[in-house]
Amino acid sequence: MLLFLLFNSCAILDKYSFDAAVIDLSIFEKEGMFVTTGDISRNYKSASIVIVDCYQGYVPKEDVKIKKSKSSNSGYDDLYGSKSTSFDKIKDFNFKGCEINDLFEEIIYQAKGTDANGIIKLEIRNISKSSVDGKSTVPGIQVIGLAINIED
Repeated sequence: MLLFLLFNSCAILDKYSFDAAVIDLSIFEKEGMFVTTGDISRNYKSASIVIVDCYQGYVPKEDVKIKKSKSSNSGYDDLYGSKSTSFDKIKDFNFKGCEINDLFEEIIYQAKGTDANGIIKLEIRNISKSSVDGKSTVPGIQVIGLAINIED
């Protein structure tokens, strides 16, 4: 009986789970960009490596309404920046999670800025960073790819 209780109290087994996901890449085609997760056999010139990171969090409500560029958020005040920050300030913000299409739009925008017409070796990663309080982590998504110019 003691052996049974010992194994029962110490052994925690994860439940079997099975997940599947479909990631729609048609946004690249709509924007005139070739995309692949691998390499290609055609000639190309590398333009740049493009990395886009997104962390969920609070966004000022007025920026949500006007769809302010995602990469221009450096001017946001830190919602929890000081000990005197009031939680009443949260009412002026909307919580926003990371959506893969937002990251795709941004990687396309950045790649087109280097005159690229394709992205190869596209990778999507789960990332995290320390929260402002330093006691937890904030989840995020990273999209990385090699922006290229495909030669005809």
